[in-house]
Amino acid sequence: MTETGQPGEGWWLASDGNWYPPESRPAPPPPPAPPSHSPQQYLPANQQPWVRPLSRGLTGTLVGFLWAAAAAYAATAVTYYLYWSTWRRWNPASFFLGDSALFKDLVEAEDLANGMAAIAGLLFLVAAILFIIWANHAYKTARSLGPTQTKWSPGWAVGGWFIPFANLIIPKRVLGEVERIADPRSGPAPIGDR
Repeated sequence: MTETGQPGEGWWLASDGNWYPPESRPAPPPPPAPPSHSPQQYLPANQQPWVRPLSRGLTGTLVGFLWAAAAAYAATAVTYYLYWSTWRRWNPASFFLGDSALFKDLVEAEDLANGMAAIAGLLFLVAAILFIIWANHAYKTARSLGPTQTKWSPGWAVGGWFIPFANLIIPKRVLGEVERIADPRSGPAPIGDR
């Protein structure tokens, strides 16, 4: 140790203002340790404690309404076919000749067809609302899996449906990101943007 100028090759200046010989130089600090991952990180997504689960009740309700809407549309198609076949048998001249039974059948067939179409439309509307809610929950669940980069947010999973013309693209992109994040091939967290 010396307090004068640098005495020789390899001597080093310490923070106390003194020069020290090369053999007393402290070892460089070790490199930072890589981030440790807990063993829970390699559990399946449904067993990881920090993963926000997607509601099975919501999913089941959505699927139920989709099937109900599909069945109602199929029934609507059948009732419109019956209406069309009744209309083909009806002759306007027969109404004026006193054959009102066929006209009554025609009106009933039309009312049934329109009623089924209204029920199918209502079921489809409920299914569409449930799907938008489900998409929002699915995005929040995907974000809890630990993606490092996301281009969308849970708000876009809802709002993207209400922007004219953009609603033809944004919902598909948001759900595509959910699929990318949730794909088992993405591996454990953190999930990159590949």
